[in-house]
Amino acid sequence: MALRPERIRLLPGTAPPAANGAAGVLRDLAYRGEGWVAVVALPGGQTLRVTLPAEASPPPPGSAVALEWPAEANIPLED
Repeated sequence: MALRPERIRLLPGTAPPAANGAAGVLRDLAYRGEGWVAVVALPGGQTLRVTLPAEASPPPPGSAVALEWPAEANIPLED
């Protein structure tokens, strides 16, 4: 599966993830002028990159977060 970073919604706290979601820890956060880039560490060692709009107020690195995205954002990849 592939997933575009702009399709992921970052939510503060440890709310249980939706069917298309995950819980993790915000590891890195950078403001890039047009918006934020966040790196979230997931249980098991994977990371997801999330892009947020410039007006977002993301929590500080080290915070527990929940991620969710719409089902249609999942892009199946062929072998």
